[in-house]
Order: sequence, then C-alpha cells, then structure tokens
Amino acid sequence: MRFPWLKLPILLFGAAGLVLLLVQLDALAAGFEQAPLHTGLIAVGWAVAAAMGLLAIARPPLQPWHAAVALAGFAVVAIRTQLWRAIPSFGDAPIEGQLGMIALLGGLVASVLAVARPESEG
Repeated sequence: MRFPWLKLPILLFGAAGLVLLLVQLDALAAGFEQAPLHTGLIAVGWAVAAAMGLLAIARPPLQPWHAAVALAGFAVVAIRTQLWRAIPSFGDAPIEGQLGMIALLGGLVASVLAVARPESEG
C-alpha cells in the first residue's frame, strides 16, 4: 500500500516548525547568540523537511530520497531538542512547545511512513 498524500503532511509539519521558530523572534535571536550551532541545526532541520515536502509536491511523485531527507531533518530537530525528555512534560509545556512537539512527532511519523512506503520505487 502506497501513501501518495504523505508529501502534504511532511510539508505542513516542517513549515509549522519553521513558523513556530519565526514567531518567537526574541527567543530565536537569543538562541543564535547563546548556541548558534544548536539553533541553526534546528532551523535547518525544519527547513529541510519542509523543502522535501514542497519538492515532492512541485515535482511528484514523492521519491524515497525525499522521504529519507525529510526524516533526517525531523530527526535532527528531535535529537537537538531531546524530544524524548520533553514528551513526559507535554501538558506543562507552553502552547508553542506543545505545537512544536505535535509538529515534530507528526513529521517523524509521516516521513517514516513515506520511507517505508514511498510513492515510487525510484
């Protein structure tokens, strides 16, 4: 079974992560001042994932490498933010943090499914 619609959630979850970063400009600027590599990797991870979703929509079908690169982008964000430590305190997180975790988990699930069952085997 193929999932031809997975390119849209990959794009939307990646874009949501970018928007959540950009909405908090003060925190983003402070992040770049205090830990530029960490903050840059998170921004690039969201951007790469969103770009792969956009590329798959612009030039269908969703190729296996699109899904793998999107998964790598989401994985970088998950690792850098230590998602496994944030999940237990989901209810205590601010709304931006909760939305970020939802976008990250959704992006990870969508890209894993797309890697497992790409639209094309090319």
